[in-house]
Amino acid sequence: MHFRRFLLFALILFAVNTYAQQDVDFHLNAHLLTGKKVLKVKRDYHDPYLWALTANNGVYRINSLTLAVDDYTSVFAAYNNLQFTDIAGRSQDTVFLATNSANVIEYKKGVFRTIGPTDGLSGTINEVGMDHIFESLPKLPGAQFDGNVFLMISTSSNVYYYDCANEEILASGLEPANNHLWETTYR
Repeated sequence: MHFRRFLLFALILFAVNTYAQQDVDFHLNAHLLTGKKVLKVKRDYHDPYLWALTANNGVYRINSLTLAVDDYTSVFAAYNNLQFTDIAGRSQDTVFLATNSANVIEYKKGVFRTIGPTDGLSGTINEVGMDHIFESLPKLPGAQFDGNVFLMISTSSNVYYYDCANEEILASGLEPANNHLWETTYR
């Protein structure tokens, strides 16, 4: 009886460990971005493309199926006066870059948009991250998100939600604080 319980426990533990493995199974430093200091790599769960941020504002798009690497660094050259601090890819043609300022840079199908104080953001940007869980949006008075994909923007004063479908920013209603996004915040 005890052996059966142990065997069942071992099988469940093995299944949980197998399920929790990372979906990116290659080494960016060693094989794809040789000689680059990789700072951040993010992949939207629903898209095969991942985006990598390297030292000196290097931006790369990588197809996780074919391992094709596209260098977008020169595309963002106009923003070299800012330091890129975080990256969040929405799809193969949409990426968001956090900067060491009060602005997030959106690149969508070849068009740039700066998301910042004029859109309602306040504070210096900490991190950015994509989320698909529409139900996790805070229930705030007047909050109307029609899309099911949004960008979370953490700043030194609040956490904001950017509706990717409607290009609208809404404060989350958290108490003013130096906020950070952790993967468990939006996964």
